[in-house]
Amino acid sequence: RGVKRQFCEDKVAAQTEFQESLQWEKEERSVPSDFEFYDCYALLPKIEIPLGSHAVIPDAAEAEGNVADRALSITIRMPDRSENMHGDFLHTERLGEVLWASGHVLAALLATVGLEMREGGTHFNAGRIGTPRWERPPRVLELGCGLAVPSMVAACLGAAVVATDIPEAGVRTQKCIDQNCTQWAATPGSLSFEGLMWQDSAADYGPLADGPWDLVLAADCLYDESQHTQFCRVLARALGVGTPRDPDRHSPMALLSFQQRVPGKEARFIKLRLPEVGLEVVRQWPLQEIPGLSEAHLRYISVLEVR
Repeated sequence: RGVKRQFCEDKVAAQTEFQESLQWEKEERSVPSDFEFYDCYALLPKIEIPLGSHAVIPDAAEAEGNVADRALSITIRMPDRSENMHGDFLHTERLGEVLWASGHVLAALLATVGLEMREGGTHFNAGRIGTPRWERPPRVLELGCGLAVPSMVAACLGAAVVATDIPEAGVRTQKCIDQNCTQWAATPGSLSFEGLMWQDSAADYGPLADGPWDLVLAADCLYDESQHTQFCRVLARALGVGTPRDPDRHSPMALLSFQQRVPGKEARFIKLRLPEVGLEVVRQWPLQEIPGLSEAHLRYISVLEVR
């Protein structure tokens, strides 16, 4: 009888989830294709990301209190793709060499609001990465980094960053890191690349074994629903879900930036997959005050804070 009752409850739960998924799929809306966004980035030789008043690159000028001399922006050079151009770049298979719109938005958010470590948590407001009052630079992990532009901004602002992606992406990512490393050379920040396969979420080696991380970044990691479960497991491991909390450590958090494509998939990720690993969305970051973003960015890119 107990087994039958459990079976009935599971069946009702499955039916409810199915009905919700159908409702979410009805919420389709017209969104720009990836190619429309890529067209903005494919041939950019560099991208300039303005710094907000609360995001300061720690350097000699700041240490001497000369705020007027502080940097006003971070300029990230893109890889030279001229040798790969065969007709229309957007019809090649080298889209991994292009900055994604969600990566730009996430990097711009970091550069605008800065990072402050406070008692009881990591907060993005009125903070300065890498200022002398820190006992140590914040530890930042980026998942599915691609060209690692958000990681570079975090490193420029003084964080100790590890950018991760599939091992085959290492050459491309490292090339982009190497041509921009002078940006954070004079700061406490650092940036390295490590290969990471999401199916290795339980591995006792690599960056996941070095967690929990203070901050986890991910830009456009939600487009493939078949990867959602593995991604959530990696995210939970990186944030230390299920491990004893150290009272002397700050509460880890993640910032997930993604392009809105299929609302049903994104809703299932938020309402089903994240709770399965003990995580939840605590807020959606407002993007209206971030300089340099277009109306399309504001309308179709979202940034979620997850804990």
